[in-house]
Amino acid sequence: MESLGIFTQISPMVFANTPQSQCLRSDGPYSLEAFVRAELSTGQGLYEAWAGLGESIRTGKKAFDQLYGYDFWEFCRRNPRAGEVFNEAMGTVRKGTSPAVTHSYDWGKFEVIADVGGGIGVQLADILNAFPSSRGILFDQAQVLEQALPHAPIEHIVGDFFKEVPHGADLYLLNGVIHDWTDSEALALLSKVRQAMKPGSRLAILEDVIPESSEFSFGKWLDLLMLAVPGGRERTRKEFRELLSSAAFDLDEVILTPAPLSILLASPSEAVDDGLGKFAYKKKK
Repeated sequence: MESLGIFTQISPMVFANTPQSQCLRSDGPYSLEAFVRAELSTGQGLYEAWAGLGESIRTGKKAFDQLYGYDFWEFCRRNPRAGEVFNEAMGTVRKGTSPAVTHSYDWGKFEVIADVGGGIGVQLADILNAFPSSRGILFDQAQVLEQALPHAPIEHIVGDFFKEVPHGADLYLLNGVIHDWTDSEALALLSKVRQAMKPGSRLAILEDVIPESSEFSFGKWLDLLMLAVPGGRERTRKEFRELLSSAAFDLDEVILTPAPLSILLASPSEAVDDGLGKFAYKKKK
């Protein structure tokens, strides 16, 4: 571990921490301890699923489901402690990326921001701290919201985003949610968001946008995890545009941030009556 820069040898067989190993401490300001436990410790589900990656590549089926007989989300429900570690790990990751996302866009133009599948609320709380004129809705499952950060302007709503999401927000935020799902599942989710929107509402998706070239991208490695565990995928800008178009959204803008995440801003396509009582959607000019 010294050869990787994680520790330094200050005298023969005496080792000390480096900035990298500080990230592995549970009491550090930028701790990744929960993330390492979730991804690399036995009993949390994810580590075991990597052993089935080859089968996932051959068949396209989720290695996790083949191993346990049910999906990762059900695993977290049946194993509450593993679910707590996973939620903490996602909060840890978002704590690292949240400032970059918050300061890359003027979120204050939206009075009500609904963070759909927002986990314990790290990103939403960071946005509201920077833009106190806005208020937030944190929407997720009950066992997740039990771990949510306390934050006064945030209303907690329990639910399933495949059934219904809160209505009437000015902005709907999907942070690291779309990549968990196949195209058909993502379309079902996006349709629920669209149904909940009021006139003028917008959608913001926070995801790694994969380059179509051969350059390095962390998201390309993350794509393997999506294949083996939840069954989703990372996407290129073109693939996001096509997915959103299929859900009757226009991709208006892609904003790069200092973090690996990009902000994909979208708005509902315009509905056009064909004169026969049916509606189609046209792209905005």
